[in-house]
Amino acid sequence: IKYLNITAIEEIYCYNNRIFLVIEHLDVSFAQLEFQKYKLEEREIATILTEVLKGVAFISSLRLSCKDLSQENIRLSLDRNIKLG
Repeated sequence: IKYLNITAIEEIYCYNNRIFLVIEHLDVSFAQLEFQKYKLEEREIATILTEVLKGVAFISSLRLSCKDLSQENIRLSLDRNIKLG
């Protein structure tokens, strides 16, 4: 799957009937952010939600499920990318 708001899969390996993915590096998950120390502004929340919803809409357009989406799956990079991964 290649899409702006989806973490890129670089390689896929199968070993002992297990699948391993090598994915694009994104620096932090949404769950790792410390919101007690930093209060998000309304425009920041709107930007995050917009990017997440773009990714969800794309996944849904492929008829794939987003039911396991969580804070851990929302990834952020230092160069302001927000992707599902």
